[in-house]
Amino acid sequence: MTPGLADEGIAANAHECAALVIYSALSCTNLVQVNRAIVMNPGQTPSRKILHEFAIIGEVTGNTTCVAMPANRIADYLTDKLLPMSEPPWAVDAAFNIVCPLKDYINYLSQAICNFIPAEKIGSTGGNNRQPPLLIGPDISPMAFYAMVSCGELLAVEVTPKSTRLKISENEGILNCNDLF
Repeated sequence: MTPGLADEGIAANAHECAALVIYSALSCTNLVQVNRAIVMNPGQTPSRKILHEFAIIGEVTGNTTCVAMPANRIADYLTDKLLPMSEPPWAVDAAFNIVCPLKDYINYLSQAICNFIPAEKIGSTGGNNRQPPLLIGPDISPMAFYAMVSCGELLAVEVTPKSTRLKISENEGILNCNDLF
């Protein structure tokens, strides 16, 4: 919304972007619930790293408050678990400027990352770059980030206007088993 800020190095991280989408969806619409989508490294360890975060508009949790699935198997999960009358859920990833059906999210994320890589190269050669370069972190390339997210596990947590805040540990974004409730 403010492109000049990106030129100055001011940006929001994925957590802040997801929080803004969730707040906007719940306060400015008639939605009674959305889902916070947290992508974590796979496995059953007590503490797992949060790789990325976005919002899901629409039902994915069913009768529970959260559901976990492999990120690259979202479409299969939705086909098998959603009620026939349910509207397909949408992914809103403000960090990458993605709004798409949830089943297509991994494909759209790949396209968004691929679109930023040429812009990053043009900007480094002195060309007029209208889009800010994609800055994921100093230790990871955009394609490695995509591989981690697509192979990660998606945790969809139902959020309502009365939900309590999710307590993320204050140690490098690690999600612990007791952080959800």
